[in-house]
Amino acid sequence: MKKAQITLFLFTGLIVLVIFSLIFYLVSARITPSNAPVYPIQQYVQMCIESSAKNGLIILGRQSGRLNPEYNFIEINDAKVPILVSEINRIKITEELNKYMDEAILECVNNFSDFNTYKILFKLPKTETSINRKSVNFFVNFEIDVKDNEMVMKEDVFSYKANLRLYDMTGVANNIVNEPDYIYLKQLHNTDFKYTIFPYKEKLFVVIEDPYYKLNGDNYKLVFAVNP
Repeated sequence: MKKAQITLFLFTGLIVLVIFSLIFYLVSARITPSNAPVYPIQQYVQMCIESSAKNGLIILGRQSGRLNPEYNFIEINDAKVPILVSEINRIKITEELNKYMDEAILECVNNFSDFNTYKILFKLPKTETSINRKSVNFFVNFEIDVKDNEMVMKEDVFSYKANLRLYDMTGVANNIVNEPDYIYLKQLHNTDFKYTIFPYKEKLFVVIEDPYYKLNGDNYKLVFAVNP
């Protein structure tokens, strides 16, 4: 009988110890600096990066792979669609996206005015964009120091991946630029993109639409114009 009571007492003590350890861990996790002010700020910056990337990609798709065309374009549906006379340069696309992202992120975070209870110091963001076969990847170096009394937190690397076939879409566009009759060739229609071709202001407009990869819920499109 005594042995059973001792065993029960030890078992009960063990349960109490586990419960107190769990409570202590949960309370500590809630107040640890790494989970305190930095988490909502981190989420906020990530949201700005994703929205900036999506907006940039949508504008780029509507404007022949350009964000700010300065000449040789036709305005249609609030977009400046360049008339392509040479291939779309993917390196230039990434350069334009990098510049656009850096400016858009700064505008979005707005000096972190929504977090004025904390002292936040930050450096200018620097974006590196890469265009892969089935994605466009954004890596943003954005150094942020958050100070709250004695706590100091730092975040500096963010990323976003947009699942798009921009690489292949620009490849088709370049084939059309190099050989305008490519529009009517059989291999164009053997791809799994959808195409809309129509004349406008003495130019031929081409819309390449991807039915399998979406951005903000819509099929991604690349629009451009060529001389007929």
